[in-house]
Amino acid sequence: MKSTERFTNRVANYHLYRPSYAEAFLHDLKGLLKLSSEARIADIGSGTGILSRQLLEAGWQAIGIEPNDAMRQRAEKQLGAYSQFRSLKGTAENTSLEANSIDTIVAAQAFHWFEPEVARQEFLRILKPGRKVVLVWNIRQHSTDFLKAYEDFLHQYATDYQLVDHQRFDWEGIARFFRNQYQRKEALNPQMMDWQKLWGYYQSCSYALPEKHPNFTQSKIALKKIFDIHAKHGQINMLYHTIWYIGSMETPS
Repeated sequence: MKSTERFTNRVANYHLYRPSYAEAFLHDLKGLLKLSSEARIADIGSGTGILSRQLLEAGWQAIGIEPNDAMRQRAEKQLGAYSQFRSLKGTAENTSLEANSIDTIVAAQAFHWFEPEVARQEFLRILKPGRKVVLVWNIRQHSTDFLKAYEDFLHQYATDYQLVDHQRFDWEGIARFFRNQYQRKEALNPQMMDWQKLWGYYQSCSYALPEKHPNFTQSKIALKKIFDIHAKHGQINMLYHTIWYIGSMETPS
């Protein structure tokens, strides 16, 4: 399956159950990048608009660039009331944006799908001189008994989890992408989930078993058992760190 089509059948769950990014991340964008309220931020691989909404609520202009029609249309439906939102069909390698028109580029949960060197040239083209690129992920931790059990569950009930697991991503590729000109930061981003939210979250993942899979029902029973064992007061803590990299596209002199 093409990477741009992986989430077509996951849109509703993706929109409802995927976590937003830590508030510390938004504060850092404001403080470090010193973006004015007129700043134009390109959200590359914007999906259903989870990060775009946070950018808009912070007062910035957000331009969502998303190749998947179903995800992009969901973002347009949810964010259409924001006058500062613009939505375009495009990719990191071909955004269709004007040259030197963007104050900052962000890519949330998306960089691992890019062709880095081609995307780098496109980012250089659309960014204003001296402006930055920000790559951000919510990274699930393995520090509790529940999180360890959930990880084991994914290895058993996911179609290609090891292929797309972000935590096994080649993080050295980020250094190459930025030519070693970047800062790395992180902040805790805990997410409390009841059973419905946990199941919806799992179903939002591209590697979750589809309903037609022979092990679909078994997977739901297995995850419910894990939830029942570890839940406190009807909830579990899906503990994330929001991790972000801020860097330049310009080659050091």
